[in-house]
Amino acid sequence: MNHHDHASAQSIWRQFHLPMKLLVILITLPTFASAQFSSKTPEGAICPLSESQTQKSIEAFSKIASTIANEPRCLGCHGRVNPFIEGTGPDPAEPDRVASQFEHGAGAVDRSADCNECHSKMARRTRDGSESKWMTAPDFLSFIGKDAPTLCKQIRDNIPTAKDFLGHLKDDNGGNNFAGTAFNGDRGLDRTMFSEKEVPTQKPHITKVAFMKLAQDWINTTGGEFKGDKSCGCEPAHYAIRYSTSTEVNIESIHHTSAMEPADIPITFKDDGTYTGDGTGVYKAGGTAAGCTEQSTLNVAFNVSGQAIETSEKQSMHIDLEYPSPMAYTMTAECDGESGGAQANIPSMNVKASFDMKGEVEEKIEKEESAMAGIVSKLQVKIVKVPEPAP
Repeated sequence: MNHHDHASAQSIWRQFHLPMKLLVILITLPTFASAQFSSKTPEGAICPLSESQTQKSIEAFSKIASTIANEPRCLGCHGRVNPFIEGTGPDPAEPDRVASQFEHGAGAVDRSADCNECHSKMARRTRDGSESKWMTAPDFLSFIGKDAPTLCKQIRDNIPTAKDFLGHLKDDNGGNNFAGTAFNGDRGLDRTMFSEKEVPTQKPHITKVAFMKLAQDWINTTGGEFKGDKSCGCEPAHYAIRYSTSTEVNIESIHHTSAMEPADIPITFKDDGTYTGDGTGVYKAGGTAAGCTEQSTLNVAFNVSGQAIETSEKQSMHIDLEYPSPMAYTMTAECDGESGGAQANIPSMNVKASFDMKGEVEEKIEKEESAMAGIVSKLQVKIVKVPEPAP
């Protein structure tokens, strides 16, 4: 390579390198910002509660859990009694069933027996005044041996809304009135068959009004409704926006690739469902142009903000992603056997990209496009659940 060619190569390199680095960033965000996306692989709604709301919810539910996990009138239907065996203990016919802790008063009954032959005086259905039908809860709804978080998730997984939960405690939402029967304390028994002396009436240790208040207090901690997945408000949950991007340039003698491996941007929710988060990522790049080679890194600070609405009626999550700070740039290059390097701070470009998603863990947006011939950009935005931050 003669002096003229060498100078020409260096000139091309100087003209190419930093503008190309900026082009990589500019292509990655603005062109995608105006696009519409479809999300993929949803697995479960995120929990849009603040840390304060979550803690208050956990504390409020613990009072409910201590009641239902110890109250005989609740446990009578939810796992404490197996009417199909003699005495107590495991069920030979259903070995995976929770072992019975309390003997059924009438002894073992046939599995095809009509429970209402004895439990015929349940509280009537409030919906139409008809007779309620007695039965025990299925084993997966047992309360036996379960701690507060497990019971909380069990309720959230099987009762769709806060309104339904309150209705269940009030009068089973107009259906078979187990709640009313429980607070009557008589197990719905026909007293002509089982006298008060044989099976005394035993009301719960808490009044219905007081128990309903515990339930309402719990619901109030999360804004008056169930939000997020079944664990939302039952245990702490932490999330991040995982962002990755790459751009490949192949224009005549210019061949350049810049990629950022997935970077997690942790987010923190406020009481109104809005959130913010900060994170960092590193673009690693390399390429050739007119006989010159280059390796470089670009350290980028990210900011995300938005709002998530995750209720039984609406699910949505808006994400704004920005590069708010100057970017630290480092480069080494070689041209015709001569090498050198450079460092620079690239000013913030106030670029924002917006994304609309449903708001589910593992939901992701993927996009690939070519802004011009020879340039291909890819992007992925993903919602992930992350471990609790270290103290």
